[in-house]
Amino acid sequence: MTHARLARPSILAFFLAQLASSIPVSAQEPPGEQPETPSNVAPPTPEAVPSGHEATTTTSTEPPIELETTPAPRPAIGTVVGNRQNDVIVDIGGNAGLSLGARVELYEVTPVDLGDGELAYSRESIAIGEVTALTGRRALVRLGTNEAVPVGAQASLVEFAVPTTSVVHPPRIGGVWEISGDARVFAVNSALGGGFLGGGFIGYRGERPFFVRLRVDPSGFTVHRTSRSQPFANAASAGAMVMAGFDHRYFGFGAGFGITRAMPLSGSFCTSNGTSVGCETRTEGAHAGFSFGIHARVGVQDGLSVSVDTSFTTVRARSEMSLIDVRAHIPVAQRLGFVLRGGSGFLVTGASWVDLGARMRARGDGGAGSLYVTPFLGWARLTDRSEGQFFRYDDTQEFTDDGIRAEGKRSGASAGITVEYRL
Repeated sequence: MTHARLARPSILAFFLAQLASSIPVSAQEPPGEQPETPSNVAPPTPEAVPSGHEATTTTSTEPPIELETTPAPRPAIGTVVGNRQNDVIVDIGGNAGLSLGARVELYEVTPVDLGDGELAYSRESIAIGEVTALTGRRALVRLGTNEAVPVGAQASLVEFAVPTTSVVHPPRIGGVWEISGDARVFAVNSALGGGFLGGGFIGYRGERPFFVRLRVDPSGFTVHRTSRSQPFANAASAGAMVMAGFDHRYFGFGAGFGITRAMPLSGSFCTSNGTSVGCETRTEGAHAGFSFGIHARVGVQDGLSVSVDTSFTTVRARSEMSLIDVRAHIPVAQRLGFVLRGGSGFLVTGASWVDLGARMRARGDGGAGSLYVTPFLGWARLTDRSEGQFFRYDDTQEFTDDGIRAEGKRSGASAGITVEYRL
């Protein structure tokens, strides 16, 4: 009995000790006080926070959401498969996104060896044209004057691009031969008859900025008579020159040498020995004189430009101006321009002319195979001879008075044509 009473307090103490050890520490702390957390203990995750307590931070272990993006469409790339006049045909069309009026860049890609097995590619733009006709798989691209694109070049659709075509300053064409000739016929108003006056050149324009040219200066003849009872007479002019020079896109200049026919001269030839003067009237026939010529151009040859050719010829032991030929080209469209031309041979050749014509590109793109035709109207003249008074002193020096003049002017309205071909 005594042992049972002693055992009950021992059992009660044991259960109380077990109950005290099972109560959480936080429940034993006074409200408002937070337990100190050691620095080496990681903060609990949201799952470890007991219910009833608010977590101050949250950490997500889920991967970030990736937004779906649509890749930008790649530009359509094709190839030039043919030429048509001044246009090119490419093998991309409406199926590749092209439409009428769309801009297409035409270019060439060239491999460049950088050494040590490294190979790069250089892209050289040739022109930007405009689509003028298309199907699902092909398109016709309009180019400008002198814009030549070879078959095999690449083509790509470009946005917000301006076509490179220009009628005022088109690209320079190089590596071509040029043949040009003009012919005009005119009436003779001061007599019964008519005349012919023409010229031209053949030359080469290099891929580098230079040119060489054999030029025929305005040359021709008349057949006329003052009345039906008089025999037929004639007047004539002739000249030729070889030239070479610099030929830039926006300007050019050159020089050369040649031969020019000087028209006959009649007059009073006087000789003085210091005390007396003796005069006689005689005529000197036409003869050839050595000439020096200069060529100059400002502007683009097939665009807006002005060119001048001049010559000086040795006549009667002195040099006289024997040619000035001025030509202005005013383009108004891709295949059309106006040409205003005028010149004179003065008292050496006796030829003069003024022309107004329309220069049309009948074939080609301005390069090899191109044909230009220029019909024109104007006025032309040839002179029979010149007259003057000449003095010679001590049989060593000859000079003329200021009375030299042209005689027998044969002039009238003219019509003609200029043809240019490049090969």
